[in-house]
Amino acid sequence: MMRRYHAGETVYDLAEAFGCHRSTVSAVLKRNGVTVTLVKSEKIFDPAEAAALYEAGMKSKEIGKRFGVSEQTIRDCLKKQGIKMRTRWDYPR
Repeated sequence: MMRRYHAGETVYDLAEAFGCHRSTVSAVLKRNGVTVTLVKSEKIFDPAEAAALYEAGMKSKEIGKRFGVSEQTIRDCLKKQGIKMRTRWDYPR
């Protein structure tokens, strides 16, 4: 279970595969020293990479498309990291 989680499967995926509830999977992983992410999207992309792309000038919508998640997911991720969000007036004309 731990190997599959580290390979990228979510708690939801593992619960379905093992025929149990997601909280059971989470408990087993935590009991074995694995840090379980609370956000499913954090298993899909690296928040630090998203932050680097944003700080390099890429728009949150573009980053979302790149990682296959919504613009709001990217914005939430960036805010969680303390990154100030740009407004439309912050972009060059």
